[in-house]
Amino acid sequence: MYRALLLLASLAVTGCYSLGVGQDPRPLGPGGVRGSVGVHYQVESDVPYVQVGARVGVVDGSEVRVQMSFVDDHPGAVLQGLQAGVNVEAYAGDRFSLFLMPNYRLYRFVEDNTSDANDDPVVAERRVQAFAMPTLFVFDWEGQDMFLGPSLHLGARDQAAFFALGAHAGFSFHTPEDHLSITPEVSVMTGVLASVLDNDPYTRNRLFLPGSVMAELGLSMTFGSKHR
Repeated sequence: MYRALLLLASLAVTGCYSLGVGQDPRPLGPGGVRGSVGVHYQVESDVPYVQVGARVGVVDGSEVRVQMSFVDDHPGAVLQGLQAGVNVEAYAGDRFSLFLMPNYRLYRFVEDNTSDANDDPVVAERRVQAFAMPTLFVFDWEGQDMFLGPSLHLGARDQAAFFALGAHAGFSFHTPEDHLSITPEVSVMTGVLASVLDNDPYTRNRLFLPGSVMAELGLSMTFGSKHR
C-alpha cells in the first residue's frame, strides 16, 4: 500500500506538456461520469504520448476533471504529467455553445544534453507548473460537434515565468447511443513572454521561449454516461 501511494505521488509531479483538449466538448449532467483515453503526437519533439482522464458532472453545466499523460522514460523525453480542473458551459444554444476548461498543470521534463557520444552524460530536469485556460467554441455539425478556440498558458518553468498562447480545433463523432465519442484534434502553442529561460548552456528544449512554436496531433476516445 505504501509503495502504491508513493507511485501515485510520483505520477502527480512528472509530466508531458499536453496541448490537446483530450475530450469531447459536450457537457455531462449532474452525477454523470465519463472516461477518456487518447494518443497524442508532438511534431517538433517527435514525442508520442498517451493521455487518460475522467470527468464527473457536479451541477448543470459544470464538471470536474483530471487527466494524466504517460511517455516512455528515455533521455530527451518527458515522463508523466497531471492536469486537474473544471469544465464550465458558459453558453448553451441550439447550434452553438461556449465551453471553458480552466486547469492547473504539473510536469517534469528530462533532457539528455550530451553533445557528443564521447562526452559525459548531462541530464537536466525541468519542472513546469502552469495555469491553462482552453476555450472551446462548439458548433453542432449535423448532430456531431466541431470545435475551435484559443488557450492561454501562464506559469513557471523551473524558476522562470512564462506566458504562452495556443489554439486548437477538432471534431467529435458520437455514437447514436451517446456512450462513445471519437475526437481527432490539432493544437499549436507559441511562447509570447518569458523571464530568463535561456541561461542554462545545456538547455535544448525550447518550450515556452518567446517565438518557440509547438504543434500536436491527437486522437481521443471518451466513454461512459450520456451527455446532458
